[in-house]
Amino acid sequence: MIIKKLFSIILFITLSTISIFAYTPKDFEMLNQLRSKSSKINLPGTDLSEVILKDTNLNRRDFFEANLIGTNLIGAILEIDLTRANLTNAILTGADISGATLKNANLTEANLSGAKLIKTDLTDANLSKVNLIGANLTGAYLRRTNLKEANLIGADLSEADLSTTYYESSPKNGANLNKTKLIGANLTKAKLTGATLVEANLANANLTKANLSKKAKVYGADLRKAKLSGANLTETNLIGANLSEANLSGANLSEANLAEVNLSGANLTDANFTNVKNLSPENKKYANDQHAKNVPN
Repeated sequence: MIIKKLFSIILFITLSTISIFAYTPKDFEMLNQLRSKSSKINLPGTDLSEVILKDTNLNRRDFFEANLIGTNLIGAILEIDLTRANLTNAILTGADISGATLKNANLTEANLSGAKLIKTDLTDANLSKVNLIGANLTGAYLRRTNLKEANLIGADLSEADLSTTYYESSPKNGANLNKTKLIGANLTKAKLTGATLVEANLANANLTKANLSKKAKVYGADLRKAKLSGANLTETNLIGANLSEANLSGANLSEANLAEVNLSGANLTDANFTNVKNLSPENKKYANDQHAKNVPN
């Protein structure tokens, strides 16, 4: 523990550019290793809380279970192992975390606006109240990830995996996106099976060919003008959702729960309404007028 703390102090002094006379030969040796592109440094469990690592290339480093609370990682490159790391309140604006592993990591209230998280593994991570405005999460793994109250306005989650994982026929919960701001987000072909999007704001979001099957919960969600053409909404719970002016052409809503859903102005051309539940008389008429398929009598 003392060694870890001593190393943290050395790094803080080094990266905060405090007087050169504070360094020992051993400090310079560690600094050279940190900057070296050829060396691989393992820093599991290291305390780097509130250290300034702005624009630092940390590739090939191991930060397994590291303490990075409030750490400044603006513009840093982090294709590293951050499994179970604590990044609460960390500043990662514009950072490149593509391909990194953040399984079970805690990123509560971290700032990742404009960050790149392409194919990043965030399985079981806690991203509650995270700022992901304009972030690129293309192909990211977000299975069972907690994104409650996260801000993903303008984020790109195309082909991201937010699906439920099954073990021995017992489903675990999908990604938690309750009250998440996903206004205008790109979720094209995203896997959201079993996810919870209760009261999420998905206005103008692109969910073309997205998969929200297996009883995904979308209660009271705002999906105004959302693009859902070709989406899989089989058995989806859409109770009280606002789908006004949404594009649901070719979407599969078989066995979906449409109680108190607002479909005014929605495009339902060729949408599959087989065995939908709780379809109101006015929505039934509107679905028929819009040439939806298999509308119940």
